[in-house]
Amino acid sequence: MTIEDLSEGVAYYIRVAAENERGISDFCNLEHAVTPFRTVELASLPEGPLSVTDIQRDSISIAWKPSPSDGGSPISSYVIEKRESWRTSWSKVMSTKPSVTSCTLESLIEGNEYYLRVMAENSVGLSLPLELEDAVIPKSPYDVPGVPGGPLDASDIDRTSVTLSWKVPESDGGTPLTSYLLERRDKKRTMWTKVDRIKPGIKTYAVENLGEGNEYYFRVSAENAEGFGAALTTKDTIICRKPSEVPSVPHGKLRVEKLTEDSVTLSWSKPLDDGGETITGYVIQKNLIGSDEWIDVATVEDLKVTVADLTEGQGYLFRVAAQNLVGTGKFLTTDETVTPEKPLDIPSPPIGPIEVTEILRDSIAISWQPPESDGGSPLVSYIIDKKELKYPSWMRVIEIGASHTDYTVTHLSDGLKYLFRVVAVNKVGPSEPLQIHDYVMARSPYGKPSAPQCLEVAEITKDSAKLQWEAPLQDGGLPLLGYVTEKREALKRGWFKVVSVPADHTSVTVGELLEDHEYLFRVMGFNAEGQGDVVELEDYVRPSRPIAAPSAPTVSVVNVGKDNATLQWNKPASTGGAPVIGYTIEKKEGQNPNWEMVVNIDQYCHLHTVHKLLEGYEYVFAVSAKNKAGVGEKGISDLVVPVRPPGKYLC
Repeated sequence: MTIEDLSEGVAYYIRVAAENERGISDFCNLEHAVTPFRTVELASLPEGPLSVTDIQRDSISIAWKPSPSDGGSPISSYVIEKRESWRTSWSKVMSTKPSVTSCTLESLIEGNEYYLRVMAENSVGLSLPLELEDAVIPKSPYDVPGVPGGPLDASDIDRTSVTLSWKVPESDGGTPLTSYLLERRDKKRTMWTKVDRIKPGIKTYAVENLGEGNEYYFRVSAENAEGFGAALTTKDTIICRKPSEVPSVPHGKLRVEKLTEDSVTLSWSKPLDDGGETITGYVIQKNLIGSDEWIDVATVEDLKVTVADLTEGQGYLFRVAAQNLVGTGKFLTTDETVTPEKPLDIPSPPIGPIEVTEILRDSIAISWQPPESDGGSPLVSYIIDKKELKYPSWMRVIEIGASHTDYTVTHLSDGLKYLFRVVAVNKVGPSEPLQIHDYVMARSPYGKPSAPQCLEVAEITKDSAKLQWEAPLQDGGLPLLGYVTEKREALKRGWFKVVSVPADHTSVTVGELLEDHEYLFRVMGFNAEGQGDVVELEDYVRPSRPIAAPSAPTVSVVNVGKDNATLQWNKPASTGGAPVIGYTIEKKEGQNPNWEMVVNIDQYCHLHTVHKLLEGYEYVFAVSAKNKAGVGEKGISDLVVPVRPPGKYLC
């Protein structure tokens, strides 16, 4: 059984007796007294929530409420632990006295995420933890400044400098500004360049040493103890150039476009320099001849104006000037007096047809007749145009004076076809064109020479060949100017010019040839029209050393029989520059002056027996060596008389 309502710390003796209908038995006593005491356990977790009371760059302050139960043992401390978000284990940071329910965790890393928890500690141990629901990040309580107030204005722009201005940012981030950082970037680059760091009280800065004509972006950012805030950037590029001024004078001439009896239409071109500002309009003034006063007529934005209410026959001068925000520029005045009169007309077309009077390969001469009407204004010129067959558009050739009604169109291409047209011009303008009916081909009335005649090789050496020929039958109608000689090696395809000679030369020696190489040669005549037809050698030419027939061998008779004689000879002292290819043996009988052929034998034989001789007759023999140049001189033997020998001889 459980005995309740005892007092903690009081000693009790307890006994037990049994009871039935007859009564109560004897008591059974405990041997020792029993003293009730409280059961000890872990304290309950601190009471939440666990709140963050302050955050700095490297510290976090937290607070909690005491644990509702100490678990039967007084709480000795509160233990605080941390865990970085990327870790899995907790680490003790510090502990506080049981009476302290807040603390500051220091030496933290700015920007890291931390989880925190608190546990109560008694004699039994640590309670369950009270944890922060979300990770907390140490950071400064302040922020970087906001964007400087815009826009970032540019003023006092010069060739090499510009002045920039801005306003303070709406927010300083909670801590005073320390400076402004001004930077620039060339439009052609991607990197920003520091210009200067400026004190926080200054909001205007003159940037110098810029490149004339360069385009720049600029930006400025505010700085405090936390760092630089976002930058304010110029919306458009800033071009360094000279300060704005009035525009220059309108370009070119002030032109009279149309003139009537009471009005004039004027036109002009924009100034070359707008002064650095947009042109807003043009001021037109008039002056009556004989007066010094210029009168404003109109201000227009276009490049043309019609001035009305003029007096017919009265002379006027007009002038125009461009305007921009700076002011009015210099005036451009008409070159001549303008006198209103009834409108003139353009001339009628020149009278045709266009006659072609001469055709050459690079020019065509044409002529025409003046127009029937000059339109009330004297002709000032004729315009001549041409058009090639292969092109759709006309091309201006020339504008000539009105006194000329013929012209030779030059710089044409030989063999191309052309159309021509002529336009009459007076001060009103050009007439309708007079056009030739059919295409005309530019070509020469002359031709090129025909081919030279009878080309042949007159002489060959080891490194040259002399060529000769006769003049062509046709000179093309122009004097022959000369001849061109070309060569081609046997193993090559291309022809190469060797030499050009005047027309009175019909031979040429081609030098610097390679010995034993084969060449072809060709010759062509030329006149003012160009090179004519070609005459070419039919056979290759092989340069080689000059050769001659061999010299005479030395001949001796080594044996004589009754009807034969055996001859022996040596090689000739000179082969003539070419190998000996054989020998010729001849004989002459008695007083007969004529030599009779005996035999031709090869170059390897130097001994031969001549048969069928008449016994007792006198003979003389000759041996001649041969090479490719021909048969050489004769080597003459002594006089021989065949006789029957006393003994036997071999034949």
